[in-house]
Amino acid sequence: MALFSLGRLLYQLGEARKGGAGGAKSEPGTRKIPDECFEYWKSAVARLEEYLKRYPEDESAPEARFLLARSLRESALLPLQKLAEAETENARTEMTNAMQGYLRAAIAQFRPLQADLLERSEADQLDELGQEMLRNCFFEIAHTYYALGDYDEAIIAYSGAVNRYAHDPRILLAYIQMSNCYDQLGKDVEARSMIEQARVIHRQLPAAAFRSSGGITAQGWEAWLDWARELRQPAAVSGESS
Repeated sequence: MALFSLGRLLYQLGEARKGGAGGAKSEPGTRKIPDECFEYWKSAVARLEEYLKRYPEDESAPEARFLLARSLRESALLPLQKLAEAETENARTEMTNAMQGYLRAAIAQFRPLQADLLERSEADQLDELGQEMLRNCFFEIAHTYYALGDYDEAIIAYSGAVNRYAHDPRILLAYIQMSNCYDQLGKDVEARSMIEQARVIHRQLPAAAFRSSGGITAQGWEAWLDWARELRQPAAVSGESS
């Protein structure tokens, strides 16, 4: 289908340009994302929405819905960037609402896709691409709730990802994010507990898990977790240890 192929290409072009600019993949980074990335994602959203409207039962519909959700989530980074530059309260409110609108729209795509893929997985009808999309859905939904500031829902979603994919190194990030959620909710004990659990799991994960993930190395995770643990220590304890 031409619409699907074009939508997928536009999404990939946005991701490629974002990566080339040094942006952190999937998460807001410290470098500004070029405007052309958002134009690609905007166009991808239009093409993929049209494709799904015309061909909701097509075999490529699940992948199209996943790419649509990702394009919407990436689009939320534009108002986030503008929010940092906003000079008035009205401008900040406008950008916040726009960002949240994109994130909620992404969740509205991720959730039914996750349910559909879970059903297919339980019926043993999911191919390798489908399994990877399902895995990504668990983490993406959690990240999106976190970006929304809906920390209770984020904790629930991260917990689901952790329980289902116990051998995926990405669960270490899930624990760090749950720690951040609890910190935002004023639950210091729970925040520290998440980091300690992550450190235990880090030691249990086989070296092959880090090699196959193509992401942060085992040593990199260890350094990050040590930093996060120090950050979560009560002020008095941290002072005593220095």
